[in-house]
Amino acid sequence: MKLISIPNQQQLASFIPSNDIVRMIYELFKTVLGLQKITNTSTQLVDNPISGSTVSIAPGDSNLWLNITSINPVPSLSIMFPLISSPSDGQVLIITATNDLLSIGLLPNGIDIIGQPTSLTPETPLLYRYSIDTNLWHLI
Repeated sequence: MKLISIPNQQQLASFIPSNDIVRMIYELFKTVLGLQKITNTSTQLVDNPISGSTVSIAPGDSNLWLNITSINPVPSLSIMFPLISSPSDGQVLIITATNDLLSIGLLPNGIDIIGQPTSLTPETPLLYRYSIDTNLWHLI
């Protein structure tokens, strides 16, 4: 697991992605940054997960981005949401993949999840936003 911290929007604006999938993810991420005025984001990269395994999203006080890379489609994967003792209202969690995840299970970790797709493709990243009013992660 590799964590990358992007300290501010200015640094992200100077990043130039090199391939189409990364470019699409970057544009989506930049849009979320603009809407949320995010100043700090943690990115977690998972390379070639084993089918049937569980990937745990590392907790953080900032917005979180899980990027799953694989050469081939992954038949089955569980994704454990982060254990966050005090998430901030409006905190964003983005889940992306460079190849199809044919069957996914999203596992709550103390905070329930509203909206649980059963698969993930590179064209359809998942974006969740935490609401302090409902104490839930909502698919947006």
